[in-house]
Amino acid sequence: MFILKKKKTGNMARNQLKEIENLIYNIQRLIVRNFTDKEIQEDIKLLTYKVENEEKNKPLLSAKYRKEKYHLEQISVMILNQLIKAFFTRRKESGFKSLKPKALISTV
Repeated sequence: MFILKKKKTGNMARNQLKEIENLIYNIQRLIVRNFTDKEIQEDIKLLTYKVENEEKNKPLLSAKYRKEKYHLEQISVMILNQLIKAFFTRRKESGFKSLKPKALISTV
């Protein structure tokens, strides 16, 4: 979710749900599909944000925030960065500073 000049993900975004046009959700349904797929076209009708066709026939997300367009991979990276930040914050707070992640697995 994009609020004013900040990008927020996860619970922070959901808790501050004021501008529905800036809330990007359910991108996992769009990943690895072409823009012209029947399922994608049906999903686009239900989404509150804009989905446009990129030149390579991939979905391109458009939020009202700063009128920028985002690739699905960019949104995924934002979410993964938030998860990594949360992990290190909790690790620091809990005193398990020697604990280091070996892998990060993301499923679609």
